[in-house]
Amino acid sequence: MKKRERGTSDYRTDIHSGVIVVTWLNNNTVCLALTYAAITLQDTCRRWNVKDKSRVEVSRPAIVYEYNCHMSSIELADMLVEICRTHLRIRKWYMRICWWLIDTAVCSSWLLLRSDVKALTLRRDEMMILRAFRSEAAAGLYALARVMSQLKRGRPSAEVEESPSPIRSCNRIRPKISAEVNGLDHWPRRTEKQSRCKKCKSGYTTFECK
Repeated sequence: MKKRERGTSDYRTDIHSGVIVVTWLNNNTVCLALTYAAITLQDTCRRWNVKDKSRVEVSRPAIVYEYNCHMSSIELADMLVEICRTHLRIRKWYMRICWWLIDTAVCSSWLLLRSDVKALTLRRDEMMILRAFRSEAAAGLYALARVMSQLKRGRPSAEVEESPSPIRSCNRIRPKISAEVNGLDHWPRRTEKQSRCKKCKSGYTTFECK
C-alpha cells in the first residue's frame, strides 16, 4: 500500500459475518472495520501535504467518512495524547499507565484552556499550542518542586532557632508569569522587614505574596 499514491484503498470481506476490513493510505496506512459501509461512495477530503506545504484533495472511502463523523471524545483524546506522548524506554507496565494518566490530564487541561480562550473571545493567535502548554506545565511543576524541597519538614523544634539569613533577590526562585497572574491563592501577608518592591524599583514594601 505504501508504494501506491495517497488516497488508495483496498478491502476484504468476511462472507460469514459480513464484516468489511478496509485499508486506506493517507500519511500512513489506516485500517478500519465495519458492517454497513466500505469503500463505495467515495468522496474527497482536504489533507495537509508536507512536501508542498499545502492542502491537497485526497479520495476518501465511505467508511473513513463515517468514522470521522461519529468519532467520540475517546478517539480525540487518544489522538492528542499521541501527538505529544511521553516516550519511556521501560518495561514496567504500571509506569506506562502512570504516565498515560499524566499525559491525559495535561491534554484535558489544555482543552479547558481552549474553552476559556473561546469564552474570552481572544484572538486565535493568542492560543497556546499543546507542546508549549506542556512545557509551561513542566516548568511550573519543576519550580514548585524546588521550592518545596527547601522547606523544612518534620515537627517544629521547641528551641528558639536563629533567624535564617536573608535570601538575595538574584537567587530567589520566582514562579512563572502564568502562575503569577492566574489569580489563585495569592494572599498578601505582612513581613517584619522591608524589602524592595518588584513593581517600583525605588520603593520598599512590607508585604509579600504568601
